Amino acid sequence: RLDFGEDLDRLAGQHEDIVADVEAPTAQRLTVFAVPCDPGVYRGFRYSAIGISFDPAGMTKALSIEAFSGASVCYVTYPDGRILFSSAADAQPGNFLTHLHDEGEFHREGSWEDVERDWHDGRARMLLCKTGGVEQYLCYQPVGFGGWMLVSMTPVAVVNASMDRFMLATFAVLAGLFGLIALGVVALVILGGRRRMDAKNSEIRSREALFDLLTENTDDIFILFSPVDFTAGYVSPNLRRVLGFEESEVRQDVRRLVFEDGENVFVTDRDPFPADGLSAIPQGGIWSGELDVLHVRTYELRRFKKLLRRCNFEGKEQFILMLSDRTKERQMYETLGEALHTAKAANEAKSNFLANMSHDIRTPMNAVVGFSVLLGRDAEDPEKVREYTRKIAASSQHLLGLINDILDMSKIESGKTSLNMSQFSLPGLIDELYTMMLPQARAKNQEFDLYTKGALPDLLLGDKLRLSQVLINLLSNAVKYTQDGGHISLTVESLGQNPPNHEHLRFIVADNGYGMSEGFMTTIFDPFAREVTDATRGIQGTGLGMAITKNIIDLMGGTVTVESEPGVGSTFTVEVEMAAAGSQHDDGFWQRHGLLRLLVADDEDQICENIVGAMAGTGVEICCVQSGQEAVQQAAEAQAAGQGFDLVLIDWRMPGMDGLEAARRIRGQAAGKAPLIVLTSYDLEEAREAARGGEVDLFLPKPFFLSNFRRAASQLLDGGAEEAESIPEGGETLFRGLKVLAAEDNELNAEILVELLDVEGISCEVVHNGQEAVDRFLRMKPGEFDMIFMDVQMPVLDGYEATRAIRTSGHPLAAKIPIIAMTANAFEEDVQAALSAGMDAHTAKPIDLEKLKATIATLHPRG
Repeated sequence: RLDFGEDLDRLAGQHEDIVADVEAPTAQRLTVFAVPCDPGVYRGFRYSAIGISFDPAGMTKALSIEAFSGASVCYVTYPDGRILFSSAADAQPGNFLTHLHDEGEFHREGSWEDVERDWHDGRARMLLCKTGGVEQYLCYQPVGFGGWMLVSMTPVAVVNASMDRFMLATFAVLAGLFGLIALGVVALVILGGRRRMDAKNSEIRSREALFDLLTENTDDIFILFSPVDFTAGYVSPNLRRVLGFEESEVRQDVRRLVFEDGENVFVTDRDPFPADGLSAIPQGGIWSGELDVLHVRTYELRRFKKLLRRCNFEGKEQFILMLSDRTKERQMYETLGEALHTAKAANEAKSNFLANMSHDIRTPMNAVVGFSVLLGRDAEDPEKVREYTRKIAASSQHLLGLINDILDMSKIESGKTSLNMSQFSLPGLIDELYTMMLPQARAKNQEFDLYTKGALPDLLLGDKLRLSQVLINLLSNAVKYTQDGGHISLTVESLGQNPPNHEHLRFIVADNGYGMSEGFMTTIFDPFAREVTDATRGIQGTGLGMAITKNIIDLMGGTVTVESEPGVGSTFTVEVEMAAAGSQHDDGFWQRHGLLRLLVADDEDQICENIVGAMAGTGVEICCVQSGQEAVQQAAEAQAAGQGFDLVLIDWRMPGMDGLEAARRIRGQAAGKAPLIVLTSYDLEEAREAARGGEVDLFLPKPFFLSNFRRAASQLLDGGAEEAESIPEGGETLFRGLKVLAAEDNELNAEILVELLDVEGISCEVVHNGQEAVDRFLRMKPGEFDMIFMDVQMPVLDGYEATRAIRTSGHPLAAKIPIIAMTANAFEEDVQAALSAGMDAHTAKPIDLEKLKATIATLHPRG
C-alpha cells in the first residue's frame, strides 16, 4: 500500500501502534501489527519497534459467519472507521463510518452522530438502519485493543427468518474471533515483552561493559553485594590492578576486602561499622568511612573513602559499596599541611629573627655609641681611651658579623652563592682556625684541642674561604654554647682518596656544652632557627649560621650532620671531597736529609697513631713512647746500641716528666746531638719562654701535619736551606714611604682611610669621584703614586668605568699601576666584577687594616 510509508512515519515519529496491509515480495498480502519500544540491538540489527504479520485471508475466514446464509457481513475497523478486515469478498467501502454517513438511514432510536460518539468513547450498541434500501441490524463492539471495533451488518429479514441459528452462530463466531484476537494480542504482548526483555538485558550488558571500561581506567572500585551471604553480584574489573585482590574471591565473600577480621593484614578499617552492623544503615541511607588497604602484591599502602548505600535491586535488598581512592588527596593534604606548618614556622622564625636582630644589632650599636661618648669625655686618659677603643672595635666586629650573616643568607636564598676554587694549604687553614679560636676558648677557660687522623694532604683545590667560614661557624657556636671551663675539639680526618685524585675529608667539631633538644635538631639548619632555653637565654646570634653552613656544604657536594643531647653536648660532622693539588709526597726527602730513625714521645695514643699514619710510606723508622721518662730511656738505649735517633719529636706537657725536662736530660746524654723538636698545642711564645736554655731546637704546633714537620726537619737538618719564608717583624716599617691615590666620595670614609694609612707610614691623596681619579692619574709624574685605591660607587664616573679609562688611557703606567677596589659590596660577584674591570684586588668595607696590609704587600712588596 502507498500509505504504508505514512504508517511507518507515524510509528517512528509519533510512537503510535500501527496495523497495515502490505504486499510481500512473493506477492502475498500480509497484515502487519507493530508497536514502538525502546531502541536496541539484536544480533547486530538496530530496532525501535516490534511487529508481527498475519495472512489476511485467515482473518477473513475467521470473520465469515455461516449463519443467516452468509448474508451477514463482519468488519474489524480502526477507531476512525477505516476497515482492517472484512468477511465480504466483493467490493467494500474503504471507510465504514463514511459509508454509513453517506448511505445510512437511521430510525428514531439512533443516528449517525450516536454511532460516531459510541466509537469515539468505545461503547457497544445495536441499531436499526437502512443502507442500499435494505433494513439491517448494525451491531458494533470494542475489541479491546488499539481502539478497534468489531462490526456486523445483518439484514433484518434474514434475522427474522432464522434468529435462533443466527444468534448461536454469531456468538460462536464472536467467541472464536475474540479468542483468536486475544491469542494474537497475547502472543504479540509476549513477543514484545520478550523482545523488550532481551533489549533490556542487552542494554544492561552494554551499560555494564561501558561501566567496566570506565572503572578500568580509574582507581575507584564499585561492588554490589547481598547483606545475607555477602556474595557480590558485581565487582568492577579494576579490583586486581588497584588492590591486588582476585575478583573471584571478593565475589564469594566481600568481607575479605571490606571488613577487618583480625586475619587480613592487608586491610585496616579506620572507621569500623556500628555495633549493629549493616542493619544500622536505613533503607536508602549511606554510611561512609575510611579504609587503608595494602596492595597484595606491591605492598603499596593506599587510603580509600568507603561509601555504603542500602537499596533494593531487582526486588532484593542489596548494598552498593564504592571505594574511592583518596591516596593522592591525602598526600596532597599532608603536603599542604607540612607546607603550611613550614610556612608558619618560617613566619614565626622570621618574626623571632626580627625581634632578635633588633636586640642583637642594638646591643653592639649601643656599645659603639656609648663608648664613643665616653671616649670624648675621657680623651685625656690614655688607659681609658685604649679600653674604650678596644671595646668599640670588638662591638663593631660583632655588628659586622651580623650584617655579613644576613647578606650571606640573602645571597644563598637568591641562588647567587658560588665557590671560588683555588689552591690552598690544609695545614695553613687549620693553623689559622686554631689561632683564631684559641683566644675565644681561653676567654671562657675552655680547653680547645685539635686532632688529626690519617694521612692528611698538604695542598687542596677548593674554596678555602667558604670551608673556613663553615668551620668558624661550628667552632664559634661550640665556644658560645659551652659553659665556662668546658671542652671543645676539632678533629680533621682523612678517609682516603677517591678517584680521580680526590681527598675525602671529615671535620668533627665536638663540645660538652648545653646540647640541643631532639626537636630542635630537625630545624637547626633552617634559616632564623634558634632554641632558647634557660641555659642559652641571653646568648646573641642571628639563627643564620647553621643555615649558611648547610648551604655551603651542599654547594660543595658534602654533608653536615649533628648529634646532641641536652646537658651532654653536641657533635657536628662535616664530610667533603676536594681535589688534591700537586704532588703530596716527596719520597726521597727523608733520605736526602739523613732522617732514617725518629723518636716520638706523647702521652696521647691518638697523637702517636696520627704521626705514624702520616709518616707511613716515607721509609722513616718510628719509635713511639708515652712519657718523658720513656723517651730519655729509649734515646739512651738506642745510642748505646749504635742505632741512635736522627731526630726527636716530643710533646711539651706530659704527666710526670714533661717534654722540656726530658729534652734537657736527652741533651745531657751522648744521644743529645740529635735535633730536638717540641710539639705543643699551647701558645708558642709561652713554650719558648719556658724552654729558655737552648735544649730545644724548634717548636712545632699541634696538630701534626707532615708538611709542617717536613719544613721543620729541613730547617734543622740542612741548616735552613729550605726554611719557609716569613714576614719580617716590625710591619709598621714595611710600607713607610708608600704613596697612594684614593678615589672616595664619602668624606668620613676618606678621613678614616687617610688616618689608617698614615699609621703604617703611607701617604694618601684623596679625589672625590671617578673622573677626578682619571684626570689625576693622567697628570701623575713618574714615581708620584705607587698604587690606586678605587671606590666603586661614585658620582660622575664609577670605579669600574674609571679603572677602564685608566687602563686604556695610553699613560706609560696605565697597565702596571696596581688598583685596589674598596667597596661595601663584598660578594664574590663583586670581586669578579672588580677584576673584570681591570682592578688587581678587592677589599671590603669597613676596612680591615690587617687584610688591607696583606693585599698591599702582595701587590707592592718592599724591604
